[in-house]
Amino acid sequence: MLKSVGSSGQLTLGKRYAGRYFEIEERANGELLLRPVKVLRDTGSADEPQSRPEFEIAEVEQVVLPSREERNARR
Repeated sequence: MLKSVGSSGQLTLGKRYAGRYFEIEERANGELLLRPVKVLRDTGSADEPQSRPEFEIAEVEQVVLPSREERNARR
């Protein structure tokens, strides 16, 4: 799958991924690794004062986008 980043910096992956969260890892060679994740809200206990909720990331699956060099090599 070849995608282009728009002028506003957005990347459209398609309806298959709509509404999902992704953890993005930028690698040294310029690759971006997108990991679909499930966001779990940490509600804490009733005894603790209300504070800003923290989130835990649970890995679901892995999607690897090829680097620019790999994409250009295919042409």
